[in-house]
Amino acid sequence: MGFINTIQNALIDLGLPLKPPGATIFVVLFSSGLSLFIALLSRYMIDVNELKRYTREIKLYQDLMKKSKQTANRKLAIKLKRREAYIQKIQRKMMSQRFKPMAIYFIPLIIMFYVLRGIYTAPTLAFSDAGALAAKGEWIGYTNVLPFAIPGHRFGTAAPWDQSHTILSFVWFYFIVSLTIGSVIQKILGLTPE
Repeated sequence: MGFINTIQNALIDLGLPLKPPGATIFVVLFSSGLSLFIALLSRYMIDVNELKRYTREIKLYQDLMKKSKQTANRKLAIKLKRREAYIQKIQRKMMSQRFKPMAIYFIPLIIMFYVLRGIYTAPTLAFSDAGALAAKGEWIGYTNVLPFAIPGHRFGTAAPWDQSHTILSFVWFYFIVSLTIGSVIQKILGLTPE
């Protein structure tokens, strides 16, 4: 992967922070910027009013379907059965609308994610070596160190120099920040269903 290594080396040469807190701040800013870009692209490419109208129609249909089953109302069930094809059609249309922006940003996103994951993946050192590096303040390869332990360490690794801390991997930290900030941005831009 010479191309990827070239990009990684160029980013490091440009001064990409490799350890906390700089790496943490960079990932937050990168994730926020990317979330904002994707939300603005979606806002531009998607007919938001149409999606909201479809969302209301589908919700009403689902509520009536639930009522029909609870009350065993045969007339309502027949009426809803006739409407089923239309509801499926608008669901497909909604999905198609939501995937339009992805056609533009997906490949560049995967490449950048792969590049950054390669930079921010903890080095393959023995934990005793990693602890010695951390003691000297050389946390190269980590984006964030949480000040608490996560039981089971599914989202990160126990910090070798202090078991009461967790080294959060780039992947998990990126997704946590992206989901949090992305949700807020989408809400502000009116991209979330009512």
